[in-house]
Order: sequence, then structure tokens, then C-alpha cells
Amino acid sequence: MNAGSVIELEINDVAYGGAGVGRCGGMAVFVPFTIGGERVRARVREVLPRFARAGLEEVLSASPDRVAPRCPWFGKCGGCQYQHIAIGRQRAIKRSQLAEALRRIGGIENPPVPDAVPSPADYGYRTRIELHGPGKPGYREEASAIRVEIESCAIARPEINLRFSDLAGLNLEAAQTLCIRCNRAGVVQHFRTLSRSAGRQVRSSHGRAEQGEMPDDLFEPVAGIRFRVPAGAFFQVNPDVAELVVKSVADAFAASGAALFVDAYCGVGLFALALAGRAKKCFGVESAPDAVRAARQTAAEHGIRNADFLGAPAERALDDLWPHCRAQETAVFLDPPRSGCSSRVLQSVCSFRPARIMYLSCVPPVLARDAALLAKAGYRLEAATPFDMFPQTGHCEALAVFAPRET
Repeated sequence: MNAGSVIELEINDVAYGGAGVGRCGGMAVFVPFTIGGERVRARVREVLPRFARAGLEEVLSASPDRVAPRCPWFGKCGGCQYQHIAIGRQRAIKRSQLAEALRRIGGIENPPVPDAVPSPADYGYRTRIELHGPGKPGYREEASAIRVEIESCAIARPEINLRFSDLAGLNLEAAQTLCIRCNRAGVVQHFRTLSRSAGRQVRSSHGRAEQGEMPDDLFEPVAGIRFRVPAGAFFQVNPDVAELVVKSVADAFAASGAALFVDAYCGVGLFALALAGRAKKCFGVESAPDAVRAARQTAAEHGIRNADFLGAPAERALDDLWPHCRAQETAVFLDPPRSGCSSRVLQSVCSFRPARIMYLSCVPPVLARDAALLAKAGYRLEAATPFDMFPQTGHCEALAVFAPRET
């Protein structure tokens, strides 16, 4: 098998990230836009020592779960990987991928992974998108810097799609990104950013004259609280599913019997403030100043007095926080960046030994890696629930709950 050769193979499964996996000559071959059970013809693009990558040429025998993609740019734009798969099969694939990661990477036999919690909307759910230059704003091809010009986005909310007509004549520099975001009330903002690789991160509101001016905070109600979300702050792009995750975290907190809730990567305070009504005290830790400011303002606007927010990295703040908490009364919530928790954070949390550790991740292999470290520190996995936060894509949100192992 060489690059450029055409092969036929059976697809056995779908790997994390979205590519189908088959075997040819004893070697694993990854073929995007395929489904387990299909027979396909593919052209080999790259042969590596342990596996090969190929592009789909023809589906010879289609899965009954194959459907017509809704987006005309699907297969070229790198935003979606699963539009060709029926939504029920998508969720089953994501559940399987999470369970496999916990087994293979986490070393957890028979991991307790229930069916994926569905998104209320399979399309039109994203409240934030980013378009890239140079030239007319567009998405990028999968694993590539090549820009794909689009006129709409099937997974973005309708309010965002209505703004695509505003982009006519707009050209971005190579280092620029155009962010368009909205809330469920229909308020839309768009602004430009300069990538960090450009040496600075200057944002300006598109259509405004002042260079460097940022849009006002957006407001997004979740769990009865109207959250402030600054332009540069992280917030879940599918608020409907975020509501479901908040409820699951609240249920796990109630079941733990804990009185204190520590959110180690709290952002604008979504989980810390949502659980303030159930906890004696909530602590939020966040290094981004705009997010800390927004969390404090939201708390003040809602009269929430039992939530404190520490503006510092989790690596430094947690060790300072533990003397104010009793371990057996504390539940710790971790929602780190895609790269997962640093070893210092995990060591700090495990040394403190709280009554529960709840870990939210959008990267199952990273969650599994950290689950293995928690297991070595004496914690057992009670459940890892997948949430279909990102339908039509290869991404999966998962909430894992860990309890101290009985000795």
C-alpha cells in the first residue's frame, strides 16, 4: 500500500475525531466520512509506520444510518465530521468512544457510561463561530490552514446566519479572526481579533470606528440566572445543553452530601453561581480578569452572597483555598481547557481528598488520561455521562463523577 493507491476495505468503527477505521494488509486505515459497517473505496493519502490515512472515493455498500448532509460545504469545511450519520448513531458512536477511551487510556474496566444526553437541537445550536482570513472570512479545512468561503453555517443559530450578508466586502488580514456570537434572546455581536501569533491580541468591534473597542457583555440566562459573558470569555456554545449539564452537576452535588462547592476553572461563574442556592458556600477560581469581573457582577446583580471568586490560576489558588474548606464537606468541580488539568492541580485536589470530584471535558482521551491519575490517587469513577453538546461534529462533552475509594 502506497500513497496514491486506491483500496477497498470494510469500515469497522469510527475513531474519536470522526474518521472511520478499517484494515488493509493488516494495517489500520483511517477514512473520514464513513460509518462502521460500510464497504468503501478510498485513495491512500499518507502511509505511516503504524497506520495510514485515506480519502473517501466511493461508498460501495452504505450503512442504513447514512443520511444526506444538510450543509453544501460538508466534507470540505473542517467544522463538522458527522453530518452524513443519523443523529441516533452519532450519539451511540460518541458513547462508544468515551467508554473505549476510559478502558484503553484510563484503565477502567467496564466504565459506567450511560447513553448520551441529546441536544434539544441537532442543527442551529451554536451561539459562537469564528471565521478566518486572509481575504473574505471563512472556515478552515480539516487539519489545514486552507480557508473555505461559506455563505451560512448549518450548526450556527439562525441569528448568526442572518449576519452573513453583512460580511459582503469585508476582508480580513492573515492574522485576523472574525468572531460572531449571539445569545438565545437574539442579540448578535461581531468583532475582529488578532491572533496571539501576531504578537498582540487587539480586538475591535466590526462596524465601529474605535480600534480596540470591545462589544458590551452579552447576557445568557441559564438555570434562572442571567449570566454576563464578556466578548473574550469562554461560555458553552450550546446553552440548551449547558442547562442539562448544570442540572447533572447539581444532582451529583446533592447526592454527595457536600456543603461546599469549589469550581476550579469557573469562567464567568456558570456552575458556581448555578449551585449557590444548593451550597453553603461556593468558590470560583479563574485566571481571566474579564471573566472574574463578570462572575462577581452577576453574583451582585442576583444578590448571591455565598459565592466568592478568586482571580488566580488554579495551580496557585487551590492550595491557598483548602485551609478554608473541610474535605469531607467539599465537592470539587473541574472544567479545564481542552488540554486537561495540569499535574499540579490534580495533585493538589487529590491531596486535599474532597468528598466528590466532578470533571467536565470535551476531549474523551484527555478525560481518560486524568481519570487514570485520579484512580491511582484512590478515586473510583461513579459515572461518566456523555452530552451531545456538539451535534454533527466529532466532539463530545462528558461529565465524570469520582468518589473516594473505600479502604
